[in-house]
Amino acid sequence: MTNRTIDTDVLIAGTGGTGLAAAYAAVTHGLKVTVIEKQSQIGGNTKISSGFFAINSREQREAGMHLTTQEAITQLADY
Repeated sequence: MTNRTIDTDVLIAGTGGTGLAAAYAAVTHGLKVTVIEKQSQIGGNTKISSGFFAINSREQREAGMHLTTQEAITQLADY
C-alpha cells in the first residue's frame, strides 16, 4: 500500500446509491469530490438490494437468471 495525500473538498466512503448521490450533489455545487470503496466493484448495498429481491423480474428473465426466493435469501445470508 502506498500512502499519498489527496486534495479534496469532500471525501465520500462508499459507492452505493447514497454515496454516489452525495458525490453527484457535491460535484454539482462545484466541490472537488473523492469517492472511495472497499469492494472491488462499485455499488455497495445498492448492488445487492435490487438484484436479490427482484425475484423473477423481467431483467432477470431476459438475462437467463432463474433465482428462487429461497436461493436469494441464501445468497444474501452468505454475502
